[in-house]
Amino acid sequence: MKSASLPNAPDTVLSVSEFTAQVKCALQSQIPQCWVRGEISNLRRQSSGHVYFTLKDEKSQLSAVLFRGNASRQTVQLKEGQQVTAFGEIGVYEPRGTYQLIVRLILDDGVGRLQQEFERLKQQLKKEGLFASDKKRPIPDVPKRIGIITSPTGAALQDFISVLKRRAWGGELIVFPALVQGEAAASEMISQVARAQQVEGLDLLVIGRGGGSLEDLWPFNNEALVRALAACAIPVISAVGHEIDFTLCDFVCDLRAETPTAAAELISSHRLQYLERMRAAAYGFEKAAQSTWRTCAHSFELLAARLDALSPRYRLENAYLRLDDIAERLDKIPQNYLESQEKRLSHLEQRLKPMRLEDTLARGFVIVRDSEGRPITRKAALEGQEQLVNQFSDGSVKVRLV
Repeated sequence: MKSASLPNAPDTVLSVSEFTAQVKCALQSQIPQCWVRGEISNLRRQSSGHVYFTLKDEKSQLSAVLFRGNASRQTVQLKEGQQVTAFGEIGVYEPRGTYQLIVRLILDDGVGRLQQEFERLKQQLKKEGLFASDKKRPIPDVPKRIGIITSPTGAALQDFISVLKRRAWGGELIVFPALVQGEAAASEMISQVARAQQVEGLDLLVIGRGGGSLEDLWPFNNEALVRALAACAIPVISAVGHEIDFTLCDFVCDLRAETPTAAAELISSHRLQYLERMRAAAYGFEKAAQSTWRTCAHSFELLAARLDALSPRYRLENAYLRLDDIAERLDKIPQNYLESQEKRLSHLEQRLKPMRLEDTLARGFVIVRDSEGRPITRKAALEGQEQLVNQFSDGSVKVRLV
């Protein structure tokens, strides 16, 4: 009996942790994020919010985990035996040496198949260059005539029209009615795209509908419709669903609006901006015109005054004024002279009065005054007087009546 030969002793021996780490690195580098379809089993919801389960098919099974942050964003209610399509990446739990699928998104199997078809067609059309940015045409700032491909009875159309009316958009709107859900929807919308291009003077085309599920919006992922929009000679705005909804029409059209209402706001926004700029320009023009008018009016008044000053009539009128002024001054000369002489005479009289009084007293006369200094010229005025003042030429003497 021969004994089994042993391999040569290795230069390096890996620990279990090192080996597991290399396995993890190899798996994560070689297996990218992908979609996996299977049936849910061993479903466990932890108090932490994490969800653990197994994906299985007829031949194999795969451990999977949906962490709390991703679990809270899911719309699918997971249950045992449910067929789903999960999107995620490989992960290795090193303490146990096991691998599992770290799930980021999970869909019902039917929806998952649509999502896979969406991704496949998206990548195909992208490679063909249908989504290239250099193929996007500019949207007219103020379109005068626009068309919309949508359901004529849907709320999306009414919201679209309501916004345009509220913003006083003054253009013409043409509705191209079409189904926006179901098997016949894509072909009807393709026919209306062709019809819209035959309308003369159409500046802009909008295609869209309100929100819905992936199945509801699936006609807007139709390859023939996407190619028809790519070849359309008119700029096109895609306004499908809600903010979180994306279709292939969004990628191929010249501009994506989050909703039909947002499309109407975008179409009318430039007009509102232009109106505001026009109002501001008109206000500025009015202010400038008023300032210019005031400046010109002031200059005109100055020129008119200078012309009046230089005119013969002004000189003649000015001469008349000067003549009248001289005449008035001449008329006042005699009167002013008389008034000045009268004042002078009055002043002399005032000066002469004391002199005449002294001359009289010097000749021996006496002036008798009462106690208040008033002259007494009659005997009767002495009654009731007790003390008098006699004024002589060289002084005064108080006397008493007895």
